[in-house]
Amino acid sequence: MTTKTMRNRIIRKRLNCFGRMSLLTVVLLLFFSPPSASSADLASQFLPSGSSLAPGAWRYSEPAGRLIVSSEHKSVLALSSYRCLVRTFYHEGHDGDPLRADEKMILSVRKAGDIRIDLIRPRKGAWLIYRKDQDQVRVKPFSFLPMILSLSPGSSLITSRFGHTINHADYGSFYARVLAPSCLLGGCVYLDRGVVMGHAVRVVNVAPVFGVARPIFGRMWVSFDTRTGLPVSISTMDARGRFMERITYDRCRLNPSFPTNFFRE
Repeated sequence: MTTKTMRNRIIRKRLNCFGRMSLLTVVLLLFFSPPSASSADLASQFLPSGSSLAPGAWRYSEPAGRLIVSSEHKSVLALSSYRCLVRTFYHEGHDGDPLRADEKMILSVRKAGDIRIDLIRPRKGAWLIYRKDQDQVRVKPFSFLPMILSLSPGSSLITSRFGHTINHADYGSFYARVLAPSCLLGGCVYLDRGVVMGHAVRVVNVAPVFGVARPIFGRMWVSFDTRTGLPVSISTMDARGRFMERITYDRCRLNPSFPTNFFRE
């Protein structure tokens, strides 16, 4: 191979690399260009009712966003288990109107990879149990019947409207599949501190530029509890900025103990 040929190949590789980085830069600028609305207006649009953000200009710091996600992940890793009341909203509320959750459940997670969901709405009394060592879900679909099903985690019978599955219902999976890839590519930007559902939080704007979430979600506002490290609220928009869903985590108990057969019914 001649020196001239080698030089041409090196130049082409550098140009291709520059092209990829330029595309990524353009995408990130589109997702993270500072909005013109006030922080109060955006808080009312993307956060649960009654939430507030610090007044003044936002920080828009990518290094800080990456650091917050990493530090909160370490806090959650230190937990042996946790249990939260989880609500999912598929519609936005209007001022003065009470907002009723479309789904309401108790989420219980054990570090071994075991997850249990006890439904409150819809189908109160139904439950689902996922055990990582078996990669199967045991489902009691009706509280009044002694019927128990064994299903794959990806079964359409137990998949949410936007594709959420029980084997990815824990924070560890959310971090590995969405947060970590987004932050690696510069897609996690710290906005500011605030108060969400009575919890002091730090709000991070997450744009899943690539990865499993990108075909579905456009942008997420993740409010991290400064005390526990767990999310308090995750508000999701599509690629056009339209509201998709909001998931809230409340009344969380850290390191609770569970009955012996709690994950084995």
